[in-house]
Amino acid sequence: MPRVTVAEVSATLKEHLARCEEQNKTLFTTVEELKGDINNINRKLDTMLFAVLGFLATTIIALCVALVQFS
Repeated sequence: MPRVTVAEVSATLKEHLARCEEQNKTLFTTVEELKGDINNINRKLDTMLFAVLGFLATTIIALCVALVQFS
């Protein structure tokens, strides 16, 4: 089995690094898209939380007012 030369190792390493760099670009793009999606979901959850809390507060106030009126 012939020995691998430094030039062959260098060429192989350059090819490997080029493939890794391309994969890293793809991964970083995907991660950034996921971060944006997560932030969007968090904003929607915050909006829903405020809506539910507002509804519950309104309902409790209405019940308290009704109890005071009928007392």
